[in-house]
Amino acid sequence: MFSLIKFSAYFFVSFLILSYPVGNKTVFNYMYQVSEPYLGDVYESTSRLFSGIIKSGVEFTKLIFENSDPKTSNIDDLQLDKVKNTMGSLLKDDREDSYTEEEKEMLESILKKEKEGQE
Repeated sequence: MFSLIKFSAYFFVSFLILSYPVGNKTVFNYMYQVSEPYLGDVYESTSRLFSGIIKSGVEFTKLIFENSDPKTSNIDDLQLDKVKNTMGSLLKDDREDSYTEEEKEMLESILKKEKEGQE
């Protein structure tokens, strides 16, 4: 709270000093006339510096995103990871299961027993 009062007091005193009339102009106008050429140079160099930083940031961001995109638009050309286990994969292999009739019956009986045991 004290620092806010102190800042307000310094601002008010600075404002009074800079607005004091000397001749037909204020102190601020005289200071501005003297510093205007230098401030223009400072402004130009600062804007060049920041525009260079922004350009390099944009180029770097484009490079990052170009490297993250697949280079092909055809989905068949992409090498997608496939999980060998058909339970965990979204992309299942197209091969048929090769169970014999006996194996199918055994599996069905095991599933029925399991189902009856849960009920």
